[in-house]
Amino acid sequence: MSPLSGTAGWVFLLFRFAILAVSIVPLGTYMARLYRNQATFLTPILGWVEGSLYKAAGIDPRLEMSWRTYALAALSFSTLGFVILYLVLVSQAVLPGNSSHFPGLAPEQAFTLAAGFVSDTTVVTGENTPPLSLFSRLAGLTVQDFLSAAVGISVFVAISRGLSGNSHGVLGNFWVDLTRTILYVLLPISLAYAALLATAGVNEVLDAYSPGTHQAFPAAGAEALRLIATRSGSVVNANAAHIAAVATPATAMVGFLSGLLIPASLCYAFGLMVGDLRQGLMILILASLGLAARTWGQGDPGLGNLGGGSAAILSDLIALVILGAALFKWLRGQAPSYLGRTLRPFDIAMAAAAVLAPSAILIAAGGGAAALYSVFGLAVLAGRFWVLIPTLAIAGSLSVSRNGDAPLITNG
Repeated sequence: MSPLSGTAGWVFLLFRFAILAVSIVPLGTYMARLYRNQATFLTPILGWVEGSLYKAAGIDPRLEMSWRTYALAALSFSTLGFVILYLVLVSQAVLPGNSSHFPGLAPEQAFTLAAGFVSDTTVVTGENTPPLSLFSRLAGLTVQDFLSAAVGISVFVAISRGLSGNSHGVLGNFWVDLTRTILYVLLPISLAYAALLATAGVNEVLDAYSPGTHQAFPAAGAEALRLIATRSGSVVNANAAHIAAVATPATAMVGFLSGLLIPASLCYAFGLMVGDLRQGLMILILASLGLAARTWGQGDPGLGNLGGGSAAILSDLIALVILGAALFKWLRGQAPSYLGRTLRPFDIAMAAAAVLAPSAILIAAGGGAAALYSVFGLAVLAGRFWVLIPTLAIAGSLSVSRNGDAPLITNG
């Protein structure tokens, strides 16, 4: 019998989702405004920081990118992050913040772990986590966990922008999207959650680090970043089940919201950006069905979160919806189209690649996660970017006006 069969379990679950539903609209609207270059309530506070970062990095925020340039920028940034994290892990023995004198990770172990965090997937967690120093956890895993989520969100936003039909062949600027995602979305929410955890009694100190426990460790900040990035696992290898992470009903509720709020709000923002809220609702329903099926199989009444790489999952669902729209039109004897935009064979092929590539990689690797990770994480990286790149290609293709395209009708 499922744990959800009890009345109390259903009531608590419905209450959680009611809070989530109420929160989606304001955050989704805020994100749509942010990524459409409209002012938000944080612009007066963070605008000068954003401008200073562009100036320091030599970035022209007005420069728009084609889908190829956008994909190259995302891949380059992720590759750099992977290399830095790998070097941190193999060199932790000689780096600061290693009071326990842990040795550096073996090259293949560091490769697999770095690949998992760069691709925003769970590769090594729980009792399988290698001994890591404070520096490796904070400057390495936590930072990359945060940045990988920002990359996934940025790419999803670029896809939404391209499918809006108003981008005229360009998808925005990756560096601008990445900066705004970190400054205006991830940092404010994670800081607020970290403060709530800290007030509930979760440690937030940088004293001597004792592995396997939250004592003398900045658990509040690390736990907030982990949850906001929609990852599983925990800073104390307990999948957030330790009492410090769920000290009060309020922090338990925020823990639930932190894993679902950003992905669900992205669906609403997608609907706003493409001018059809029904499309955002379709993506949200598909994501919810997949989550429910996974949760029911695990017998988890809390439902947890969307799992690693939620933005990549949402991008994959967009490709699935495009394939469904093409099939529906074909069965009715009509030309394939989506959002009034004509679908060419290239678009359909890219959508099929985005949907089928992850499964094909799993099969090629032996049909299971153990076999997948045994090839040093290469398939993990390929699985994520083989989803994002084809969907970027579709967005770039559909962003260009074509003869026969229906006029775009928006909801404002």
